[in-house]
Amino acid sequence: MKAELRVARGLQWHGPMSDSTRKVVVTGGAGFIGSSLTEALLADGAEVHVIDNLATGRLENLQHLSGEARLAVHELDVNDLD
Repeated sequence: MKAELRVARGLQWHGPMSDSTRKVVVTGGAGFIGSSLTEALLADGAEVHVIDNLATGRLENLQHLSGEARLAVHELDVNDLD
């Protein structure tokens, strides 16, 4: 059984996942290129926060990473941030 991908609706701060891990934000991370970049960054040891409004991206592109503790997915549109 696959782990379910956790998605935060909007931007929510949960504090750092660790103090020594490189932290990266990938906008459009649920798209084809963004999800590939996210996978490569996680493989390199980074903590990755994906921001995507899912207008063209799909959560299915990140599903295989759902068990990754260093991945946080935020469903939001950066145009709506103040």
